[in-house]
Amino acid sequence: MKKLFFLLLFAAYSLAGKTQTKKTDSVVIKNPSLVKKMVTANELKGNSSTNTQQKNSGAGNSPGTQAIDNTQYFITGAVVTIKTGNDSKEYPSKVQVYLFPPAASTYSFTYTLGQLNLTNAMNVNTNTEIGLTPLNRQKIPWPVYYAPGYNGTNKTSNPYTSGSHNWMLSDVQRQGLRLLVAYKPNIALDAWEIKQVTVKLKIESADGTPHPTLNNKTIVFNISTPMLGVPTGMALVCEADKDFAPTTNYLTKDILID
Repeated sequence: MKKLFFLLLFAAYSLAGKTQTKKTDSVVIKNPSLVKKMVTANELKGNSSTNTQQKNSGAGNSPGTQAIDNTQYFITGAVVTIKTGNDSKEYPSKVQVYLFPPAASTYSFTYTLGQLNLTNAMNVNTNTEIGLTPLNRQKIPWPVYYAPGYNGTNKTSNPYTSGSHNWMLSDVQRQGLRLLVAYKPNIALDAWEIKQVTVKLKIESADGTPHPTLNNKTIVFNISTPMLGVPTGMALVCEADKDFAPTTNYLTKDILID
């Protein structure tokens, strides 16, 4: 009798366990949103971990290109190379070289680089390098800011004065530049042939840091004018545009040189 009682009790517990299992299974099947919510939560957790790893490693971020502020850079010097042709510049004939903004007629003062009173010989078919440095508060020859052919008859013979302010790179990129090679032969009829002039610009910030792309920018002028001298002209003028491209070269007779 007691054995039968235990058998019935065991059967009752087994039946109750099966009923609970079916109930639990039924809940999962009848509520698929629970499964979706569980998966979605896991996915979000995984994605968050992946995104954090990408952010920390820098993955997917292309390096940016920082723009250069050219208003922070200046023309602080230049090297001019003159290639003499078949007629030399003889000692002690004098040469002066100037580099400045082209619209000098609009200034009372203008920033100028230069080298004065060169007397060394420049032999046939040779190159001569000339370093230009700032000329502050010095007299600069006046006729060169006029168009070719200007005869100077209606202007007093007073050169303008170079200023002490810095020549900004952004000004050159807006206006261009002008180079003047002034010649005063030791013998009046002595001629000098120039075949090519090269200008290499020193471009730096106020603290002396070179411009990352434009420092040592080089402009080459292939000269098409006659020889310098009497009566052709006493100064060679070379002009470049705002993109540092050579635009013209010509001679002028009207030049004031000490």
